[in-house]
Amino acid sequence: GVQSDTAELVDWSHHLAPGYAKHLPFAAWLMHTWFMLFPTRDWSCYLLAMVYAALGLWIAWRLFARFLDPDKRVVALACLTLVPYFNFLGLRFDHNAVLGALWAATALCFIRSYETRSATWAAAAGAAAAAAMLGKYWSIMLLAGLAVAAIVDTRRAIYFRSAAPWVTIAVGALLLAPHGVWLVTHDFLPITYA
Repeated sequence: GVQSDTAELVDWSHHLAPGYAKHLPFAAWLMHTWFMLFPTRDWSCYLLAMVYAALGLWIAWRLFARFLDPDKRVVALACLTLVPYFNFLGLRFDHNAVLGALWAATALCFIRSYETRSATWAAAAGAAAAAAMLGKYWSIMLLAGLAVAAIVDTRRAIYFRSAAPWVTIAVGALLLAPHGVWLVTHDFLPITYA
């Protein structure tokens, strides 16, 4: 009884792979992990969708704390709930819905890495960026935006002289490598499908 994209993910979650003919693997991997905790039932799919949307909002809430005073933070979160993937489209878990929490986590980790130049935050930013790319290739737009932000910021020299950007790139590349190998050996199927 679930939406067809969700049903497709349920099927893929039983056959883990570094890629699939139509889409990227992160959503199937996440669903596989979910079904290790919950039974494979309609209600469980809906619960995953709601929990995941809530996780995205919570991470965004944490991100907003860095830039906004409490009143504006509440308004920003309320505005974010107007994005379809956090309300009525949030009832289904699919390859688009998976980006909400991933993009928020990538932005949060990147900003913490940029400010602290900590290897831990840099590695987290690389892992989150890789997860976002494994969610949907459209995430390249987020990564491009973060790169531009790093380059135009006045503190760029301090950041690029530190190990942080290189740790982020190395961790992201390492985590994307298996999918890259799969992509080449399978004639770029998801790209051809798109």
